[in-house]
Amino acid sequence: MDIKIILNLYGTNSEVLALRSFEAKILPILNDHGWPLDVAFRPSPDLCTLSPPLQRNSHLKFPNQDAFHFYRNDPRHQAVRSERARVITKTKIIGSGEIQIYG
Repeated sequence: MDIKIILNLYGTNSEVLALRSFEAKILPILNDHGWPLDVAFRPSPDLCTLSPPLQRNSHLKFPNQDAFHFYRNDPRHQAVRSERARVITKTKIIGSGEIQIYG
């Protein structure tokens, strides 16, 4: 059964372009692993009042937890960790358990 991963990435408004640059480096790695990014969005400040500000909400799908950990430990992913640390001040990872699909 696939697992869904939601990444909440926090940073400052001044880091938006740097976050996009980092994301552009990560997307090919995800694609190479066969698990493309389902959706990502920058939350509306009118609808999201988190502090520090939530800069990106990304939805990923992996066949299992091992595949997610394999992606996270990919040497190319590890190579951009310092860049990630500069633009992302906090990360929340939410992994799915039971999935209920409506509609």
